[in-house]
Amino acid sequence: MIKNEYARVTMDEMFGKSDTFSDVVFCYGALNQDIVNSTLRIIDQKLNWLNFSKSLISRTKLVGVELMENMHKHQTKSSTVSPYFVAVLNDDGLSISAGNSISPTDYTVLVEKLKSYYDMSLDELRQLYIDRLGSQQIDKSGNMGLGLITIMNRSHKRAKHELVKISDNEYFFKLHVSISDNVN
Repeated sequence: MIKNEYARVTMDEMFGKSDTFSDVVFCYGALNQDIVNSTLRIIDQKLNWLNFSKSLISRTKLVGVELMENMHKHQTKSSTVSPYFVAVLNDDGLSISAGNSISPTDYTVLVEKLKSYYDMSLDELRQLYIDRLGSQQIDKSGNMGLGLITIMNRSHKRAKHELVKISDNEYFFKLHVSISDNVN
């Protein structure tokens, strides 16, 4: 039984959007490197078997890695809600959703970053990515701040988020990403 109401709602939404879906990968709870690697390998093998384009497969793996890494790195230590990752193969390509709890500090940073990334064009996001790589500025926790930029770039800005206050010390961050060869 999944005790995370946000994960349940996400699953209901993903299955309700399309009458046709062929495969589902669902991870719930704490992640480790083996789970991340296995999950991405399963998705990669399935997409290859179904003859999806190399571009879609590559973008899917990059987005999946970034989502799971963000879940692992930014999960609050005193979380009351378990993180989740779900990928659903449907008529439009792949829908990936992830969610985890974050601190109020991370909430503030995330709101500012997401607003600026949504306001940018794809070309501006790509340039920001290149500029960040060129500056090689790594913060004290080992981050370059490329995760969300990568997700937005590789999904062609087909990402939607939701931030929900759980308590004074905890928020829940949900990110839904659509990846397809048909970019609108």
